[in-house]
Amino acid sequence: MEPLVEEFCLDEYLSEYKNQISRSMAGALDTNTRFEILCDKVKSYLDQEWEREHSRNNSEVLVERQKKAILGYAAEVNYYKDKIREYLKANNLESEDYPPWYQHLVDAIFHQNWGIAGIEPWMRMPESSSAKIIGERIYFLINGKMELQPQKISPRRFEQLRRALIMSNTSKRLDDNYTEVYMVTGERVIIYTGNLVAEGQSTIVFRKYIVEALTFEEQARHHTIPKCLIPALEAMVKMGVRIAFTGPVRSGKSTMLTTFQMYEDKSLEGLFIQTDPEIRINEIMPGAPIMSLIADGEEASALPQKVVRSDADYVVVAEGRDGYAYNLIIESANKGTIRNKTTLHLSDVEDFAYDLANKIVSVYGGNLDYQIVRVAKSFDYIFEMVQLPSQKNEKRLKSIYELRYDRCTHEISYHRICQYDHSTDSWGFYHCVGEKVKEIGGFENPVALQVFENTLKELYKNYPIEQRVLRPVYSSVNYNSGKGEKNVQNH
Repeated sequence: MEPLVEEFCLDEYLSEYKNQISRSMAGALDTNTRFEILCDKVKSYLDQEWEREHSRNNSEVLVERQKKAILGYAAEVNYYKDKIREYLKANNLESEDYPPWYQHLVDAIFHQNWGIAGIEPWMRMPESSSAKIIGERIYFLINGKMELQPQKISPRRFEQLRRALIMSNTSKRLDDNYTEVYMVTGERVIIYTGNLVAEGQSTIVFRKYIVEALTFEEQARHHTIPKCLIPALEAMVKMGVRIAFTGPVRSGKSTMLTTFQMYEDKSLEGLFIQTDPEIRINEIMPGAPIMSLIADGEEASALPQKVVRSDADYVVVAEGRDGYAYNLIIESANKGTIRNKTTLHLSDVEDFAYDLANKIVSVYGGNLDYQIVRVAKSFDYIFEMVQLPSQKNEKRLKSIYELRYDRCTHEISYHRICQYDHSTDSWGFYHCVGEKVKEIGGFENPVALQVFENTLKELYKNYPIEQRVLRPVYSSVNYNSGKGEKNVQNH
């Protein structure tokens, strides 16, 4: 019987290779080059096998297989791994050493030649949400900090990886300097190259979505929120107030939104809209009648009418990036929908209404003043999240503000009810509840409203802070009588 593969002796090949270089490098070859030579030999053999068994006209099929292997498609990955196993077994190379960041030899050869190279270990790190390739260097986010890894990636493999990722989406172009795509396993990949980067510093950013489905009790055990606030938070869900979660990247916004979502009535119809598949709501609330849509940019512009027709009891816009997405939730709220939730990258709470309104106007046009009022009427509470500077894996609820719009004076204001103190790693509270919240809570669940008020009163008594009301420069809004025109003063 003919052997499965051609015979190859790595030791003999390495010995001949050593004779061609200076003796001073011979020792280094055994540890650093042996694995690379084996990878090259396996790749060369599989390329030659393909040419023997297929016509040159099938080159597109080969490219497609290699692309899918990089993206993680099971059939293509298993094809290459089976071929690698055959080659190693036939040549008695199954005991060869491989770099310590790989799990075993077959995985090492596959990822070095056709997979995602040195990024593979990161895929096995569920606690790490981000990885970066910058030039030949590779970094993993570990315990909130980017750490340089010992493995590197060659320019050839970088370009192979870049091309395969871009070609996974037919709407992308190989000559684009900025590209955003997704792995088959859900990871978001952003590629920066060309004129966007310094010479030799092309970058690929991998983002893994790690959104924990936590209870309020678990959030308190992580010290993200104070345990004493839990009764008030549970009451807020039952009251149906509309909440925005703000803060910088990786501050826990999505996790907090998901935590609140877990407490929603599972019989209510929900509409969950995301620009990325970050929160797998069907896994978190498998029995709830929640429509889950992925829409980005202009794709979201056609949704408002469809949202109205979906009969949703509430709308969630997770990680909106532009005015298209935020307009959806504002449209919904202005038609009377409560229990809405969203997240927003924002550094100052008092900029909330202005920032969202400005995003909407930037894509739809219209009157900024009018949009500011619509935003102010569409949300009740703003939760500000933060990550600790010294321990970036530690998240904290930084503050809670109630957003009010006075229909008589047309004034917009933000009233603080909770504040985190970094010096003591604790929280203080102030008791105040606006008329809009009382109206919603009194209608939806008077008992929950009472629990909310009583809890705030008790917290203010035991952990008081001073009253703080933010009245931003755009807070004074005038409606010109008879014309319905809107104008914001002093912004």
